[in-house]
Amino acid sequence: MAAQILRKRTPRKLPRSPLGDVCSGSPYFVMEYVGGEPITEFCDRRKVSTRQRIDLFLGVCEGVQHAHHKGIIHRDLKPSNLLVLLQGDRPVPKVIDFGVARATAAEVNANLAAAP
Repeated sequence: MAAQILRKRTPRKLPRSPLGDVCSGSPYFVMEYVGGEPITEFCDRRKVSTRQRIDLFLGVCEGVQHAHHKGIIHRDLKPSNLLVLLQGDRPVPKVIDFGVARATAAEVNANLAAAP
């Protein structure tokens, strides 16, 4: 599932890093560290205007939409999984923690069809 979710880098979703198996055979993946903070804390601490909050939320929606287009449903959207980091002086939202995500039937079928 992790490989499916993180196959493609987008500005709103974290890129995939190495995939592997621990000695027990359990799969894992490594993602880049995001030094941001939860969206609500970011907005409250910086006294972000309503317009800026809407802009941040629209960025979150873009990231979620990208996952949906890939057939992935996040299932755990909450402020702690919506981080904001600064790129220069511009706040950029990132959707993280796809740990309980589900692939839609269409995504599962597409991956089975693509399997060798």
